[in-house]
Amino acid sequence: MTVNEMLEEFLDALDTLIESACSCVDDAPKFQKVNESITKVMSESWPPIAEAIAAIEPDAEMRARITKMSEKLADLEARTRARLVWADDFEDYIRESVTQRR
Repeated sequence: MTVNEMLEEFLDALDTLIESACSCVDDAPKFQKVNESITKVMSESWPPIAEAIAAIEPDAEMRARITKMSEKLADLEARTRARLVWADDFEDYIRESVTQRR
């Protein structure tokens, strides 16, 4: 399998998982499961691809695809962080409401 084929397979799998994760950010159990799959794909598939890429000069298309996937991961992280901030703020609001009622 060529580096481009390995990368294509990896990016397709990762893209599908990222889309799935984005669609279930509000469902913690589903999100956790998808996030575990993303972690597994990244930890198992990326190291040999990175090694293969390091041995060649990646072309512009390959660099663009990797950059795009990196941006998608960053977007997923931002959505996740926003959800966590919302949950923390809501928890603070509830705590404050209960404290004021006493």
